[in-house]
Amino acid sequence: MDQEEIIQLYKEMRRIRRFEEEATLLSQQYKIHTNLYSYKNREAIAVGATSVMEADDFVLSSCRGHGFYLARGGSMRELFAELLGHSGGCCGGNAGLLNIFDIEHRYIGGWSITGAQISIAAGFAYAQVYHDVPNVTLCFLSNDDLSNGLLYETASLAKKWELPLVFILQNQHTVLEDFKNLKSSIFIRPAEFNYDSINGLDLFAVRGAVHTAITAARESHLSSIIEAHTILENDTTSEEYDSLFILGKKLTAFGKSEARNNMDKEVEAEIQQSKRFLDTSTTANIDNSGD
Repeated sequence: MDQEEIIQLYKEMRRIRRFEEEATLLSQQYKIHTNLYSYKNREAIAVGATSVMEADDFVLSSCRGHGFYLARGGSMRELFAELLGHSGGCCGGNAGLLNIFDIEHRYIGGWSITGAQISIAAGFAYAQVYHDVPNVTLCFLSNDDLSNGLLYETASLAKKWELPLVFILQNQHTVLEDFKNLKSSIFIRPAEFNYDSINGLDLFAVRGAVHTAITAARESHLSSIIEAHTILENDTTSEEYDSLFILGKKLTAFGKSEARNNMDKEVEAEIQQSKRFLDTSTTANIDNSGD
């Protein structure tokens, strides 16, 4: 992996972080009419995982979907417009932030119902087997998605049907020691089911684990569960537990501070251009509650 690729991945993480910050500001100003769930400090998971996928692989996630939408190549401008319920949004202003879809980039939601994406992801993986195409489905989970047992039932089917399916649990800890020890939140590990536990703040660890899982799914139809551990960021969390700071520090060590700063400027220009677009776009005539 060369340094230029690392710089590009830093830019993708920065895009997600800056969108998060601007969306939070819009929410505080009461300019949006949809629920806003933070994806902050999970950027390395979305960017690291999608960076090793093929264009025709599918991605499904829970309601915190904007990180995946952007990581898969989605438009910042259209995402802001969707957030505000504008007709120029990526879903015409109809989905809000919880139910985003982007068929062009194979992002199949953004599901606001807890755990809904799990069985649907299995359906997409089954279709890939049925049509004999060498593609893989990635299904991203949050801690809440573990509560109804659907993951374990679906994992059993995935093993029985030999589906090219990779589950990635974004295990966001509220206790620092649990994060340091990579304390698992998965209650049952299906027999003969590939499992890995990684530091989800480390872009390179994410890339390595997901690349291994995708290769196994694509070549051998071996399903996997990856538990990517993160820490809930708050006012007391130090920068050493910030995924974007960690990667930026590595770029500085590589002597790429100037390149990193240039990427920051490019992302900022994209943010400002997107905001100017919103001033002239048309608002959709809907109740965009996001429910």
